Amino acid sequence: MTRSLLLLVLFAALPSAQSLVGLDASGSLVYELTGPKRQIWNGPTARILELWPTVTMSACPTPIAFAPPPSLFGDVAVDGKLDRVWVTDGATIAEYEPDGTLLRAFPQLVFATPISGLGMDAELGELWITDGFQAARILPPTEACGGVATVTVGPLTLFSTAPPNPATDIEWDPYTSSLWVCDTLGNVGNLNTDGSLGPEGGFVATGVCGLTPPLTGVAVDVTRSPVRIFVTDGTRIAYFEPNGTLAEPTFGTTSECQAATGEMLGLAFASRAVAFGVGSSTSGAPPAIHSSGQAIPGNGNFFVELRKAAPISLATLYVSPHAVCPLGTFELMALPRLGCDWGPVGLYFVDSEGRASSPQSVPASFPTGRQMVFHWVVMDASLQYAWSDRLMVTAGGI
Repeated sequence: MTRSLLLLVLFAALPSAQSLVGLDASGSLVYELTGPKRQIWNGPTARILELWPTVTMSACPTPIAFAPPPSLFGDVAVDGKLDRVWVTDGATIAEYEPDGTLLRAFPQLVFATPISGLGMDAELGELWITDGFQAARILPPTEACGGVATVTVGPLTLFSTAPPNPATDIEWDPYTSSLWVCDTLGNVGNLNTDGSLGPEGGFVATGVCGLTPPLTGVAVDVTRSPVRIFVTDGTRIAYFEPNGTLAEPTFGTTSECQAATGEMLGLAFASRAVAFGVGSSTSGAPPAIHSSGQAIPGNGNFFVELRKAAPISLATLYVSPHAVCPLGTFELMALPRLGCDWGPVGLYFVDSEGRASSPQSVPASFPTGRQMVFHWVVMDASLQYAWSDRLMVTAGGI
């Protein structure tokens, strides 16, 4: 049985896991976070997954220090297909690896004023931008530094319930091929790509979870269809159904109302795998499970990784459709207990740095929102065993 087929057989519907990417305006920092931790076996291990500055040691101009809210200029967007983060300070747009490595940067020349919102259509590899009143879709230049973006849609005028009320963020909905925006008065709206009011209409977010205007960011949870909407005012984050009611919490979004980190300016969603639980070992510290890439159906660049394992050892990767299994799921000799449906994916050699990596091609037929859980078991040269924590993976759209 091939690895992709094995995973397809084991895949089952469970609450989604994911992360949010935000911009801390006060420190020019991009961070990726999950919901607040609930219980050791029922929520993410760490809330902040990544943290890095937008300003790099580069000859190419990058987004600089941002004015914190109530300034509206600056945003983030995520390319789930390539696992990239886009950042703007309103004047410059830059692309980064998830660890903050700068890939390219170019000036925003479409609008005469700075842009307040940035969204990503990962299927096309194009960005949506807005200055608050107009929007456009652009194809970024190929040059690593500079260049001019190509406008592929627009500029177009955005619908507003109370003009002149500028939009503060914009995001792409891949399931309805429409846009989500939030504004200075606390409104959230779904718009068509011509700027008119879209199929989901809109709602008022002010007062929910303590949100106050202006709103500074909106993000779309693409692991659920129809999508769910994250909204922030810079200090709090709320999780909504498209009709404006609060959405049910998920594995990664552990609360429909949560505090933001820093002074959040802009918001984006990533279909990131989330580690949870604790590892164990018969000798020494337990290893840790990690991942790279995003769990997007059809994406061949997703890897389940092992770190901090005993060097020059053997590791078996297991997968299960169950989110939570009891502590001590594995017996000695790495035999899974009945009831958790753990299946072996493969046997891997651990290198001299205690690392291993397993490529996990996500089949295009994976249903959006379906999940799987990974777990490493390691045996060293002295026949001592160690078990990693676990990794919740959720398929998301682009």
